[in-house]
Amino acid sequence: MANIRTILVPEEDLEHIIRWEINKANDVKIAVFFVKKQMYDKLKGVLLKKNVQFAIGCDFYNTEQAVLEDILNEIKAGASWECRLYNFPVSGKTFHIKTYIFKKSDDVTVIIGSSNVSKGGFSDNFEYNVLISGKASDPEIRDVLVNFDKIFSNGVRLNDDLVKQYKKDYRHIKKTKENVKKEIYKIKMSDIGSKKIILVGQCLNEHKSDLSTWWKTKRGPWAVPNECDARLRFYNSKKKLIDKIKRGRTLSKRELIELFGGKYPLFDLDNIIRTEGGYSRKNPDIFVEKEIINKNGEKKLNKELKELLYGKKPVTDRIERFCNKILIGGKDKHPWGLATQLLMLAHGDKYPHLNGKAKKGLKEIFKDLASPYSPAKYDAFVKDMEIVKRTYLRTVGQQCPKLPIYLEIDALFEFITWKEKMKKKGGMK
Repeated sequence: MANIRTILVPEEDLEHIIRWEINKANDVKIAVFFVKKQMYDKLKGVLLKKNVQFAIGCDFYNTEQAVLEDILNEIKAGASWECRLYNFPVSGKTFHIKTYIFKKSDDVTVIIGSSNVSKGGFSDNFEYNVLISGKASDPEIRDVLVNFDKIFSNGVRLNDDLVKQYKKDYRHIKKTKENVKKEIYKIKMSDIGSKKIILVGQCLNEHKSDLSTWWKTKRGPWAVPNECDARLRFYNSKKKLIDKIKRGRTLSKRELIELFGGKYPLFDLDNIIRTEGGYSRKNPDIFVEKEIINKNGEKKLNKELKELLYGKKPVTDRIERFCNKILIGGKDKHPWGLATQLLMLAHGDKYPHLNGKAKKGLKEIFKDLASPYSPAKYDAFVKDMEIVKRTYLRTVGQQCPKLPIYLEIDALFEFITWKEKMKKKGGMK
């Protein structure tokens, strides 16, 4: 029967354990998401004496191109190595395996867990792995060996052409990131005096790994496929009505209810509904009819919607007019967020939605920013977001390509807020 124990990094040094297992073995099999050159160089000396099979992921170009070059050179020089690549070209499924197998005759040790071949994976990060040792005939180990062979056989054999193309792409990605870094550090608020504070540069450049972690765990509601679909359904249902206004149509009462409420209420309206006495998220249409349509009238609503979305005056003037003319719920409910939400739906490539997440994010970075809900600050905000949307989407990638770009900005501001909270708790330096 196989023996099983766990390895918790950084309490245990995985590099030391793997080096020890390599020295004992004749055959080594490694399948990992990525390989970094620093740790590869440390293990290379002992690996050269062994029969080695590498299955390496190329997702997101995390594997350093120098590693693939060196592996190919060693194979050409006579090393008893084989290497197969996954997701180069991209297959659409992430190669996220981390498995290490060490075999001597019938004795086998397997390590399966979360650690890639990197300093972080072996000693710096919090990683959790399981070590299984026993005979090749043990059921647990036999399954691992069979599955590794299946994985290895399905990979693409490393060759000169692949290395050449990967090297070219890797350098392009690296150069793009450097350009993004230069451009993103230009982002600043233009109307807060002489104080020039970076808006998102520190988040994207100092904490790329944190952003990646947040994206997959904390996530915005558009980062998960089914919720992304819900956002898309919301966008499509509202966009049809917005386009009718653009064509000069007058929306009926039912269409106005659908625009503001319906199955997918406008997001800021949803917050208002929850705070209004006597209303809940379950009856947005009743709220819309009584607190928006009845208080403003269909004719006035149609006129102000057309002026807000397609008027000739500067956008800040149009927002200010909409907020002064339209009442939602109580007299103090000025629909700033709602106005920018409508603009984002009508012009997804032009106007960002200045919502609660954006406000919190701005306040975290600009401690002295009293109220971003002002025409002048929104104008500066729009200009800065033109840079953000380019750099952010290139750095992180757009999760829902059919949605307006500015929906992704919500995630950025939520990340900023999360990062600042983590810093205060001592969880991020």
